Amino acid sequence: MPFQIIRNDITKVKAEAIVNTANPEVMVGPGVDAAIYDAAGRSWLLKEREEIGEIPVGEVAVTPAGNLNAKFIFHESGPIWIDGTHNEAELLRQCYDKCLNLALKYKCESIAFPLLASGTYGFPKDIALRIAIDAFRTFLSENELEIFLVLYDSKSVQLSETMFDGVKSFVNNRFSPIALSAPVMCNARPDVAGSALDDVPSKPLDIYIDRFENQEVLTFGEYLQQLINKKGLTNKEVYFEANLTKQYFSKIINNKLASPAKEKLLCIAVALKLNIDETSDFLLHAGYAISPYSKIDLVFEYYIRSGKYDVYEISFALEDLGIEGGLWPELA
Repeated sequence: MPFQIIRNDITKVKAEAIVNTANPEVMVGPGVDAAIYDAAGRSWLLKEREEIGEIPVGEVAVTPAGNLNAKFIFHESGPIWIDGTHNEAELLRQCYDKCLNLALKYKCESIAFPLLASGTYGFPKDIALRIAIDAFRTFLSENELEIFLVLYDSKSVQLSETMFDGVKSFVNNRFSPIALSAPVMCNARPDVAGSALDDVPSKPLDIYIDRFENQEVLTFGEYLQQLINKKGLTNKEVYFEANLTKQYFSKIINNKLASPAKEKLLCIAVALKLNIDETSDFLLHAGYAISPYSKIDLVFEYYIRSGKYDVYEISFALEDLGIEGGLWPELA
């Protein structure tokens, strides 16, 4: 995934660049700043910081990473939240943009951010999050970089109390708490028109039939490409909006994956802006069905039924529901 949410101590994350929430003056502040200094080597890093001097608000300076599992530390001097009318949002966005562009300049393949300015600097977390997501989406539309947003614990991002009320209610009303050892797939044969979805685990189907068009036997990749073309989109637009790497998407299109992950296919459904019936048919072609046993499935269903096609927001909704890592629990 180009953009990933992980829960960890940022000093333990492996990334070529680690972003630090630095003070404008030469001093070690609380929180992330102190943790990074301690992990990198406090006295050594403080000497490096003294050579830089003051960092104006909205600017970023670079040092080596010392003992961190990284190459560089990007020290961003973020704005303090006052009331939202003192250019705070613009300055914070500038910090993100400068860090991302520095990653390009230093040929970094990955960068790890905390949620900037959302701690002692007082930014409302929902505003800070929107700024971060917008910066990441804009940058990734033109560039390739692995971006980690690192949350220290479940309290690191506490958004508006009502932001996810709708999806919470939907999931709570429909979720069936029965643990399955395998993803819910379907046994419906693709060569029998009108086969119903059947929540029984089985192997994904090797070939699929577009029975509504011309009875032509298609691989899943060919079916997906046909669907993309019908929607008038490019492959790049789809894998970007699905937050998939070009390499992973290429494997799906070229049938190099025996069983694409259902979560990734749901991301593609969101990128294609499929309605719920189209999504069910899309999953059927890969041998899957939306399951009441999966909160991830139900969250996707809620957003698709609501016409809200944003995988970033979906991932944070999953975080809010207690699914660590959002769409990427394997990274939690």
